[in-house]
Amino acid sequence: MPPVPPDEAARLALRNARLRAAIRLRGLAKLALVTIAVAHLLTLAFEFALVSAGFAPEAAPLLLFRFMSCALVSYWLQADAQRAYRHAREHGFVAFGGPDEEPVRIAPRCPKRWLVLLNLQLDPHWIENKPLR
Repeated sequence: MPPVPPDEAARLALRNARLRAAIRLRGLAKLALVTIAVAHLLTLAFEFALVSAGFAPEAAPLLLFRFMSCALVSYWLQADAQRAYRHAREHGFVAFGGPDEEPVRIAPRCPKRWLVLLNLQLDPHWIENKPLR
């Protein structure tokens, strides 16, 4: 492969940086959407349980519960996505580079494909064909 001229290398690096930022933003948006939805459902269930038991919950404890739910669900989802990626990588469900122009491919039969995709979006180092940690 011939050396790339400096201007072309800079343009390619800028393009890759913008692409990584856009893909990471997409992953963060998915993470936020799922986290907020699950935390909201957990808060509704918690409030329903309190009301069913005869308690009248105030706003502050419910907000604290929602905040803690968001933090825990977000952490759990990221950790689960990373575990799914490692499993997929070990079992050959993820391939980097190849004959076509796709930088990464996830096998359709991958058991937790959407979690693997989420992990790839949250940590998009694969754009430069660098495998994730």
